[in-house]
Amino acid sequence: MSIKVFLTLLLFSSSFLQVARCQSDPETDVVEGTGEAGDLGIVGDDVQDFGSDSFSPAPGIETVCVFPRNPSKVVAAGEESELLVGMKNDGDSSLNIIAIQASVHLPFDHRYLVQNLSVQAFNNATVPSSAQATFPYIFAVSKFMQPGSFDLVGTIVYEIDQNPYQSTFYNGTIEVTEPGGLLSVESVFLFCLVVALLGLLGFWIRGQIQNLSKKTKRAPKAKVEVGTATTDASTDEWLEGTAYTQSLSNKSKKKKVLSVYLLLFAVSFCYADDKTIQVVGTGECADCKESNIKTIHAFSGLRVTIDCKGEKGHFKRRGEGELDKDGKFEVSLPKEMKRDMANPKVFFDLTIGGQPAGRVVMELFADTTPKTADNFRALCTGEKGVGKSGKPLHYKGSTFHRVIPGFMCQGGDFTAGNGTGGESIYGAKFADENFIKKHTGPGILSMANAGPGTNGSQFFICTAKTEWLDGKHVVFGQVVEGIDVIKKAEAVGSSSGRCSKPVVVADCGQLS
Repeated sequence: MSIKVFLTLLLFSSSFLQVARCQSDPETDVVEGTGEAGDLGIVGDDVQDFGSDSFSPAPGIETVCVFPRNPSKVVAAGEESELLVGMKNDGDSSLNIIAIQASVHLPFDHRYLVQNLSVQAFNNATVPSSAQATFPYIFAVSKFMQPGSFDLVGTIVYEIDQNPYQSTFYNGTIEVTEPGGLLSVESVFLFCLVVALLGLLGFWIRGQIQNLSKKTKRAPKAKVEVGTATTDASTDEWLEGTAYTQSLSNKSKKKKVLSVYLLLFAVSFCYADDKTIQVVGTGECADCKESNIKTIHAFSGLRVTIDCKGEKGHFKRRGEGELDKDGKFEVSLPKEMKRDMANPKVFFDLTIGGQPAGRVVMELFADTTPKTADNFRALCTGEKGVGKSGKPLHYKGSTFHRVIPGFMCQGGDFTAGNGTGGESIYGAKFADENFIKKHTGPGILSMANAGPGTNGSQFFICTAKTEWLDGKHVVFGQVVEGIDVIKKAEAVGSSSGRCSKPVVVADCGQLS
């Protein structure tokens, strides 16, 4: 009876422990910045300006930073961490470093959550021409910072020939953990689960010993005949334990099996994550010679890939759905589906400060991200008319509201114009299609978002390799002509993202 009660309590308590583990967000008295940020279109966060001015980077200057003693980039909130910030001067004159300061990539202004402990330590530090130097930089993430993965962003302010400049450096993703002196909710949960399992094991062993003891006491007395050295066979069975094993009834066995299933269910309820099952098969399309429908059995989180090879080329189709009542999920490729031989190309005609800057031509990866590519293509042509916001679903007339030199140019907010709006052709936010393509360098076209599954119309064009965004933002195209026009737009940006001159999409459309 005690085991049943214990299992019941464990079953119900595990769900509450899981809720506590997943939703625990202790309240913090954090001062938020005055800048506004919306639900859409976040790529990095504003880097803190030094003073009231924002300066452009100097040509021939490269920056890099590494964790010398912490290659895993795990930073405990409230504890000091050290970076080595390096500068390579390929220019013609020496440079003098004024200050170094860091911030983190968050959906709103958290510049006050990074305590820069070495801001004044680099005054008048000089890097001669054709030389490079590194500087130890100490910072601390505030103890109020919630645990998670964030992008570390920094700014270096320096002078060359008495002219101020500033460059931005990135160190990829850091993992912020809770302060070392406190126990995390997850560690408490794990400890409680281990104690519960050990307690259950102890109860089970104790019950086995008690039952064995009772059975042994009820064992029949040995019948011994003097001079014959014979004993009753049942005595050997009790001594060997076989009689006890055979005496277990089917009802008792069912109870024990049920107890094991309840325990496994409780543990899996706490820890089981949805699994993704990928299956490759041949689809039904007009130019395929073979067809096949895959039927898969799974628990949840089913994703199916159909790989179709026909006379007109190669096409992949992915499908997601819920399991039916029989635990099955069926997917097939529509017969009318055909693959175009080339990816579509679209264009932007940009103006900077009201003056024509040139045309940017982009190839959309419809072969790997058909849904995301078609959303961008339709917003370039304006073919979908007016959206739910009451604004035309069209990039024409929209601005690049956020431009950070050495990072990216972000636009696509045709409803609000400041990064808080935007709308997809599907009427709502849509899911991340896949992360097959990577942020490999300048010209990569990727979706801006406010977290998983929040894609709308906002996008960004990389001006550098940004591999720390892989797996977070969907790459769906690339610039094939006009990268020099993007460089012109980058030149009027700043480390805070504000542009000194407006960058506007004067016209846009589809070329092929």
